[in-house]
Amino acid sequence: MIKPSKTSALIGAILSLAGCGKDVVGPSDNSPGDLALHSMPEGAKVIVREIRNIRQIPYTVVEATPDTLKGLDPGPYRLIFEADGFAPVDTVAIVDEGKLTLIDATLTPLPEEQE
Repeated sequence: MIKPSKTSALIGAILSLAGCGKDVVGPSDNSPGDLALHSMPEGAKVIVREIRNIRQIPYTVVEATPDTLKGLDPGPYRLIFEADGFAPVDTVAIVDEGKLTLIDATLTPLPEEQE
């Protein structure tokens, strides 16, 4: 079996995000990566969804930052950081094969309600 180069894997990921290429159903053959999640303030909940062919696949919920998710399939993940009294932070992280990806999110306090 021929293992694709990193360039061809990147092109495949881009095509997949654009809705092109083959539909990936199961886990990839690539080495897993890790995702370290940090937030200010600490203790934010994080909803993590893997993105495949534009669809967001429910993945997991991190109950409180900081935390590290290990053994993730390489590729893009949508992250939504939430904490009471703060505006959510919605971002995308790219997990690389065999590497640790660090995401730092700074949540902004919501304005106090005026009476």
